[in-house]
Amino acid sequence: MNDEQLCYTRHSFNMDDYLAPAEKHGHLNNYRQYLWDLFEQNNRYHLRYLDNMELVDEEKAKIARFLGDMHWDYFVGKGGMTKEQIINSEEYRRSIEVRPKLKGYIDSLIVDSDNWNLKINWKNKWLE
Repeated sequence: MNDEQLCYTRHSFNMDDYLAPAEKHGHLNNYRQYLWDLFEQNNRYHLRYLDNMELVDEEKAKIARFLGDMHWDYFVGKGGMTKEQIINSEEYRRSIEVRPKLKGYIDSLIVDSDNWNLKINWKNKWLE
């Protein structure tokens, strides 16, 4: 970081080398899976409103998976699909068809870039 830009690169490492033997059998040895499971549990809880929509079970499952993936991509800062792919997907179209208020919410989750290698430039007017 300097007066003109911020650069960020995501780094990861294998935690096994740093865990005590007892810790290697818990969720710390596969933290990504732990987070995914946590998200899945949270998504199932918060997506209960799909049960009130006029959708067949297969459609509900597709929309739930779509929203779950959107939540995950937003959280980790890594877009799985481009904005164009998202807004042209059947799940997006159907979600906002049956619940129009979801459009703004889903649009706010779109990560259309790779935030794992990020460079932000700015002009700092206070330094002039």
